[in-house]
Amino acid sequence: MSKAEAMSSFGDDRMLIERFIEDPHHIEIQVVADTHGNVVAFPERECSVQRRNQKVVEESPSTSVCLFVCLSVCLSLCRSLIHSLTHSLTQTHIYAHAPPQVP
Repeated sequence: MSKAEAMSSFGDDRMLIERFIEDPHHIEIQVVADTHGNVVAFPERECSVQRRNQKVVEESPSTSVCLFVCLSVCLSLCRSLIHSLTHSLTQTHIYAHAPPQVP
């Protein structure tokens, strides 16, 4: 039945299996750049409260990610955006349990 539903919905009956993550945290960081090389990273936001795959609440800053991790990810995203021709980027991280913390 699942393969038939996939075929009718997507034109492809291949089934994909994902690992189950208990107590996940959905963290998003958005980075924007202009053609002059200016790059801005907006604060991370926790989007874990969802209903029917739609975000219900976005909490910013996230209470489940430490500042060091946020700054590291923002810096990495800014660098990757500078080296690409893209001018907008949203990075999503799904953490199992609590995101990594710095001691």
